[in-house]
Amino acid sequence: MKLQQLLLPLLLFLTIMASAQRFQGGVLVGMNASQIDGDTWVGFYKGGLLAGAFVKTDLRDKFGAQLEIKYSPKGSAPGSKHPDYPSKIKLNYIDVPIMGTYEAAKNLKLEGGLSFNYLYKAQYFDGAWFEWDEEEGPNSFETAILFGINYRFFQRFDLNLRWNYSLFPVRSTYSGSSYGEGAWYNQVINFGLYFHIGPNS
Repeated sequence: MKLQQLLLPLLLFLTIMASAQRFQGGVLVGMNASQIDGDTWVGFYKGGLLAGAFVKTDLRDKFGAQLEIKYSPKGSAPGSKHPDYPSKIKLNYIDVPIMGTYEAAKNLKLEGGLSFNYLYKAQYFDGAWFEWDEEEGPNSFETAILFGINYRFFQRFDLNLRWNYSLFPVRSTYSGSSYGEGAWYNQVINFGLYFHIGPNS
């Protein structure tokens, strides 16, 4: 992972946060449903639990900004009736989403932004778990675009639904791969529960 690829968006977000007057934060848990566009399987059959923390601030009018750091498992798997079942691809990331938010209605916010993600472990299951070799395996860094919707209920809880998609291939075209020779793109749907901590929540 190139450090400057993560530092630049973080510095940009910190500049925005420094100009704001109030910060809020908390923790999050949830679930991913994912697939890889470009492999030989179709469908969001790969699930996984996600967890992390967030900080956010209100800007002017109904706009805000939010930063998260979270563990986010992704990958791909065939359906139970597919001949490749129970093979699967497991890609474990640390995601750093940076988003702008807009309060569209009371307790309802729309969000969009970019996520800068580090792949720290990649495996595939073919009767047993194997590590990818360096040539065929996916890249260690991913940049993804995201859009979501966030609903506040009670005082400190949010429900979040979010769609993520790789802006650039997470693995380039590779001839001879048994999991698809085309370029790979992660496509992920997040379901999250957010808990706000602090007196301003």
